[in-house]
Amino acid sequence: MKKTLFFIGVLAFSIACLTSCGDSSESKTKMTTIYTSNATAEDTLIDNVTRLSGIGHNGQFAYRTDSLKQYAATAIYQIHDTLINSDLRVNINYWVKASNPIKGDGLALSMQDNQTTFLWRTFDLANYGAKSNEWINVFDSIDIHANQVLKSGMFFKFFGFNANKQAIIDFDDINITIKKVENNTED
Repeated sequence: MKKTLFFIGVLAFSIACLTSCGDSSESKTKMTTIYTSNATAEDTLIDNVTRLSGIGHNGQFAYRTDSLKQYAATAIYQIHDTLINSDLRVNINYWVKASNPIKGDGLALSMQDNQTTFLWRTFDLANYGAKSNEWINVFDSIDIHANQVLKSGMFFKFFGFNANKQAIIDFDDINITIKKVENNTED
């Protein structure tokens, strides 16, 4: 029985090697970082309107949204013309705490120009297991396909978003990275 299992294992391994060692083409992905933003509420130059003392995740300050202030900690990245028709990946990493986590609330991303919003995505804190009044770390990414980066004048806008206006939501240590993605096929 052991000999039979041994020979079956050797046969399976040989078949796997033969099928993977053929003339197949390999796809390699190259990612180049084109933008990085690190918004900590300790920085007085980013957003003093929604920046509050004594509520921070890491430090003294955090950005707050509530029923009156729906937006906080806005960052804008102008998409350079050399990136038109390019694949992009946006990585986000932020800390958030809500008095009442509801779907729709979280860090928002829009891709737009001055007239039209082409893409809208909210990294909803409710989708990441948020509990009332507890800090959680949200780490995620979104791929932007080349056919979405259409024309000159487009930009990304990132901001803390309180869509429902039914909670107090604190944002801190917001890290955003945009990468150009190039898929190369080698024969």
